[in-house]
Amino acid sequence: MDFTKRDSAMERDRKQLFSNGTEFMNWQGNNCERCVKAVFYNEKKNTFPNYRCSVQRDIELAAVTDGCSGKRTYEAVQASVCPYIQYERKKYVKKDKNQLNLEL
Repeated sequence: MDFTKRDSAMERDRKQLFSNGTEFMNWQGNNCERCVKAVFYNEKKNTFPNYRCSVQRDIELAAVTDGCSGKRTYEAVQASVCPYIQYERKKYVKKDKNQLNLEL
């Protein structure tokens, strides 16, 4: 299997997300730090939880590597407000199998 064609296609789809670190920090502060899906390093436990948002994962990976990422992440960071931001957690209602569903 020829991986050079696939790798070159992936290289074309990658775009520079931010022009500098300050721009990255401002965008992350205005979006990721206000989103309920965001995760950050826990100093007390010395752990980093698994990412719940692919945009946060991709921009942080880009910040420590070449600064580039895919089309979806690039389009998300071009907006001043992330299109995937969530301000409230989704509420799930647990239903007991034996409980009757009564509507008033």
